[in-house]
Amino acid sequence: MQERANGGSSEDVERATTLIGDNLQLLTGHEPHRQRLVRGHRHIHRLALAWPSADHPRVCLQVLRDTEPGTGQQGWLPADAMAVAESLDVKLKHTETGAASFEEWRREADPAYYVVVIDGSPAARRDAELTRRCALLESGYVDGAGWLRFYADGMFAEGSFTRVIERAAFEIRTRLGTHADRAEYRSGLC
Repeated sequence: MQERANGGSSEDVERATTLIGDNLQLLTGHEPHRQRLVRGHRHIHRLALAWPSADHPRVCLQVLRDTEPGTGQQGWLPADAMAVAESLDVKLKHTETGAASFEEWRREADPAYYVVVIDGSPAARRDAELTRRCALLESGYVDGAGWLRFYADGMFAEGSFTRVIERAAFEIRTRLGTHADRAEYRSGLC
């Protein structure tokens, strides 16, 4: 397993992408496109999950690794800055910008953009800090943000990511319709 530099291993990112993608497919019946390149207004981004296609996404979800705790870094952390830049660039590509205000445009623009940040430091109990950072991202830049931490050798996960799954499932059902193969809605994900 790779070192936990930058907040988790690449296996953690793959594990989280699979966990979230499988839960959303179960809840909506819509299969996500995994690890696809999505063209933004100025850049091409590799997004963890996109629905219904990478060419015309209506809902996107990105899984990012966080930085090591205690680095003393001020301002936007790299994972936060990447989420903001990607969400705005992808929305600019796929949406007209005729809304009256930025806030109105961001909420109405396709695709809906969600982010889950992996905290790779189970020893450091940073739940309040991670929750605050996710709330800041949601308050002005992305449609939903949550955090996830694996423990017990990756067998279990904790964090606010289940709320992101529920919100993304709602967006998928709203924007793409109800799929006949979806499971009945139930709480207690993962």
